[in-house]
Amino acid sequence: RGIAGTIERMDGLTQGVAAAAEEQSAATRAIGRAVTEAASGTQAVNRLATGVTEGAQQTGEVATQVRTAAGDLSQRAETLRGQVNGFLAGIRAA
Repeated sequence: RGIAGTIERMDGLTQGVAAAAEEQSAATRAIGRAVTEAASGTQAVNRLATGVTEGAQQTGEVATQVRTAAGDLSQRAETLRGQVNGFLAGIRAA
């Protein structure tokens, strides 16, 4: 029973080590999948952030165009006001 018992114990230990190795392998695969998913999520967030940045730049450009147009409109309004005042002054003088 001595040698047979030792062989049985060794067989049990070997099976335990094999089971632990399989569990560790499964855990490693799960970690790998989680890392891949995290990387994909990070890439998606990066794409969204890039889109937001581009949108902000476009908004800034449009705001500059609106400000320029408003300034031009203000100058034209002042010119028109001067012309109307001149016209009215001419009518009053007549």
